[in-house]
Amino acid sequence: MKNNSKKKRGRKGCGYIQERNGNFYWRRKINGKEISRRVFAESLEEAEKEIERLVTISKSKTEIEVAVFTAQAQKIIRKISSLPLNEVFEAFEKNPTRPDCLPDAVKRNKLAWSEFLTTVRISNPDAKTMLDVTASDAEDYAISITNMSPGVYNKRIGSLKLIFKILKRQSGLSENPFQLIRRKILQTENKKELTNEQLVKVFESVDKEYPFSVPHREDVKILFRIGAYTGMRLKDCCLLKLSEIDFKKNTIAVKPSKTKKANTRVTIPIHSDLLELLEKVDKNQEYALPDLADRYLRNPSGVTRTNSLIIWYALNPKNGSLKHPTLIKGYGFHSLRHSFVSFCANAGVPLAVVQEIVGHNNVAITHIYSHLSLDTLRAAVAAVPGKINKKNKTDERFKELMELLKNNPDLVKKTLKTLKKNIA
Repeated sequence: MKNNSKKKRGRKGCGYIQERNGNFYWRRKINGKEISRRVFAESLEEAEKEIERLVTISKSKTEIEVAVFTAQAQKIIRKISSLPLNEVFEAFEKNPTRPDCLPDAVKRNKLAWSEFLTTVRISNPDAKTMLDVTASDAEDYAISITNMSPGVYNKRIGSLKLIFKILKRQSGLSENPFQLIRRKILQTENKKELTNEQLVKVFESVDKEYPFSVPHREDVKILFRIGAYTGMRLKDCCLLKLSEIDFKKNTIAVKPSKTKKANTRVTIPIHSDLLELLEKVDKNQEYALPDLADRYLRNPSGVTRTNSLIIWYALNPKNGSLKHPTLIKGYGFHSLRHSFVSFCANAGVPLAVVQEIVGHNNVAITHIYSHLSLDTLRAAVAAVPGKINKKNKTDERFKELMELLKNNPDLVKKTLKTLKKNIA
């Protein structure tokens, strides 16, 4: 194997420079032992100048001089070895310490980095590597997105904080520029479930005429029933593939888009009303709702808005023909998911079974979704024995009273007369 190395002697006592495969090494003897140190330089001349500087450091007499030279050397080495900004995201994706992300999270991280890079090029045009990024750049970016909703804002900041955290060692950073950026308080409002009567109104409202456009009505009609009869989220309903529907077993097997376990697949029995509609769709296509799937992939927020408007019109007759209906807080397509869980819970389906159908990671989440009716709660309480392993005295007295009235008809007549007098 050919050794592509060259030697050049330096001054006496300063050792020599060795060039190997484009890299420069300063070799010298200290106390009879040869020591090698890499010198970051682009040419032999730059390497010689750097060695002269290092020799000066070694001859420094005061601690201050040493500290100054050390700081300068560290800055030079770090800048040479730090990641260029245009290579950051690729390095982040390849880093083995990066947590696994679902496709949506990958897109979100990439979008956040792209936006941040645009901000840095305006606020700090001299920044070329990650080491050049400052806490002020992070603050400028946070200010530029402050008008976003708290949820979106927090996701952007979280993505960038993660990128700098993962690449901190690789880029030579001493601290994360986003570490002091606080997240916004997220005030989430839980969606409310729809009653059976409200659900019927929503189903009927799809066919009505509105002062706004409702694209692909036939698909939307099936969409609402998929949501109501399966508890699937809007994205999963819109992008339901025919390959995920088993018409022989009458089941739907899908991987929920929003789950920590990317390979988790849930199996949902198909309700008879929904099956009747699904059997009519064209089987020679990829998606069960092809037109709606195409629209969702292009404009998901538009699909969400249309569905919310339909629900608001259905639940509030006063909206009439208003172009901008009154917003009904807590109600949207996700209400169908809450309704499904509540209907199952009220019907006595164990929460563990409902959890398996809707794809929750934790049965506690399913419990939050299950808005149990008062009758269900009363029935549950009534099922608890009054006195465990002991005879119920109230039941015994009731039986005795019934037996007494049965054997004494005259007593019944007297009791009724007494009641009438008391009422009068």
